[in-house]
Amino acid sequence: MAQSRIASIERNTTETSINMTLVIDGTGQSDIATGIPFFDHMLTLFARHGLFDLRLTAKGDLDVDYHHTVEDVGIVLGQIIKQALGDKLGIRRYGFFILPMDECLARVALDLGNRPYLAYRVESKEVFVRDFNIQLLREFFFRHLLVRLVPMYISPWSMVMSLITSPRRFLSVLPAPLIWQPRLILVRPIACHQPRAC
Repeated sequence: MAQSRIASIERNTTETSINMTLVIDGTGQSDIATGIPFFDHMLTLFARHGLFDLRLTAKGDLDVDYHHTVEDVGIVLGQIIKQALGDKLGIRRYGFFILPMDECLARVALDLGNRPYLAYRVESKEVFVRDFNIQLLREFFFRHLLVRLVPMYISPWSMVMSLITSPRRFLSVLPAPLIWQPRLILVRPIACHQPRAC
């Protein structure tokens, strides 16, 4: 295994204060506190199933809106993964993943190619899961990918049409693009050439 892939970032703005530490080659441990329970839950799934170790404390203007906190966490998560990966030698460039979760199926394809793009094809009759506006997920992914310079394609299928508005539809959407990334970023025995992304 190459050198330890660990990074820490502290980011402060007028709206948010974020402190994050990421161990890419971890065991799935997490300590997450954003003040947004549904968002905390999804990020916990990201760490647990992706086998990342993640410590995150975020304090934002939640009395105004969740938008700044969700968006800025996406920015910092993008920055920290990019920083921890370093020169990216030995990782895979392309990948896709399908995540089944009860009556929902999320699919994602990603290219670590230094050209950001987001195809987010998630539609729902619901706007909120409890007090969390699910439209914020698109902003999370957009900011995350803009920082990492990565194109991503996300779309969920509903396996049972009568349950199309299930919250699991969105619980599957956030972990799916993130938890499979260890399959891309594992260091291979033979290091790849070093084009734009590899």
